[in-house]
Amino acid sequence: MLSLIGSSAPGVAQINEEVSRLRGELVAHAMFASAASELKSKVLSGNTPPFHLSHSDRNRHSGVNNDYYNATVMFLSSYVHTFPISIHQLMQFRAGEPESLSLLSLPIQYATGFLAKGIEGMRAVFGEALPRPDEPTCATLNEWIAIVERGVRNAR
Repeated sequence: MLSLIGSSAPGVAQINEEVSRLRGELVAHAMFASAASELKSKVLSGNTPPFHLSHSDRNRHSGVNNDYYNATVMFLSSYVHTFPISIHQLMQFRAGEPESLSLLSLPIQYATGFLAKGIEGMRAVFGEALPRPDEPTCATLNEWIAIVERGVRNAR
């Protein structure tokens, strides 16, 4: 980013030296030799990606249905990228009206699925240190987890 904006701040040279040092360590690491050639090329050219796995690979490893994830991102990002429409919709919101409830339900549903998946991950990390939810809550969490893992069409 500093190169793209043409920064001439005094600390830029030090940051660039640190980047070069870290890139050298990365390239010298034994695992780098087994990396995909495309990834190696990006690292060597200075275009190191933020992750060594693609988003679809990360979804697969996390047990998330990639199509469902993409649909979620597309739907939720429409709120960000069409900000005036979102504000207009909120201004038209009337508590208790079916149209208003429907408007709010979809983002909440998408968020709930990924929240359930996050809770599952926390349970895997912390195990019995976390209190066990009651049966109705477990059933709800499992239903949402199935949706995130298999997508809407294949959840059951």
